[in-house]
Amino acid sequence: HANVDELVGNLDLFRTFGAGDQVLQAMERAGVRAGAEAARVEAVRAGLSGANEVLGALAVLGAVMLAQRFGLGLGDGALLAFAAVFFMAYRPLRDLGDGRGALLKGQAALESLGGLVGPGVLSGAAFSWGNEELVCRGFGHAERGPRIGLRLGYGELCWLRGENGSGKTTLLRCLLGLEPAAGEIAYGGRPLAEALVGPGSRPFAWVPQDAPMVTGSLLDNVRLMGAGVAQANGALELLGAEWLVQRLGDAKLGPGGRNVSGGERRLIALARAVATDQPVLLLDEPLVGVDAEGRERITSALARVRGARSLIVVSHEALPADLVDHEMHLSPQSPKSGGDQDETYGGRDSRAES
Repeated sequence: HANVDELVGNLDLFRTFGAGDQVLQAMERAGVRAGAEAARVEAVRAGLSGANEVLGALAVLGAVMLAQRFGLGLGDGALLAFAAVFFMAYRPLRDLGDGRGALLKGQAALESLGGLVGPGVLSGAAFSWGNEELVCRGFGHAERGPRIGLRLGYGELCWLRGENGSGKTTLLRCLLGLEPAAGEIAYGGRPLAEALVGPGSRPFAWVPQDAPMVTGSLLDNVRLMGAGVAQANGALELLGAEWLVQRLGDAKLGPGGRNVSGGERRLIALARAVATDQPVLLLDEPLVGVDAEGRERITSALARVRGARSLIVVSHEALPADLVDHEMHLSPQSPKSGGDQDETYGGRDSRAES
């Protein structure tokens, strides 16, 4: 169930990588398999239950035979005490049989859902984006929040900051096509305002604050969106995170597997995005809930990937000044009635203005 919860809760993320339909189809197939396994296990459970009843009948018969052997009358109170003790000895056996049925059912469900995800299941549509400039003019949510003006050169980093509720995450979702947007946006001169969701239509790879971990190895998780082994290892190397391979190896991660720290989880999610080869990475609060060592590692990873990818980073915590090319402080303003759709407000590039 935990794997399915991860998939359902992060369906928007999989959509942005072009794998939304594949996730739904995989879940449907898993449901069919789980139903068949449930029927098989129910038959086994019924057999075990029947065996328990036979065992119970034999227990009663045994009690009567022993009573006769020891000369106990059927109406004797001693027989009642003997039967009670015998039943207490039999009850754990019955519970054990019922417990085995439940265990078989759980194992069948785990086997059925264990193959739900993996590098071969989730693979977005391939598209070769160039190393281009991202341009936004009065871009933001169609009905609420700030609109930004930005010229993000390839390999540059833009830091989006602001109070809770200022629209930072909503703006990322607008860039991804997950929310209705207004204004202009283009990558390399290619308009994106009406583009569909997915890697073939938008140049973004998203790293949400709570990125999913599915049951599988480190490389399974990095390759989750269809990357090859070489791409996955290359992404870890680019981030300076090869040590994760030494530390985690082929250990099973995700639900029911080995625990990883918050910083390790963020690095794995970032490597997953880098491995897609999408040119613009969108990171939502990569430093929140991470200890000092984790923050240092993530900041170092951002420094290494900057230049090789463009980055838009939402963060409450300040980023090192030498990493930031553009800085925007967002304020929760709303579109003005009848105003110019291309107007920028609530989010201006302070580095460009200085």
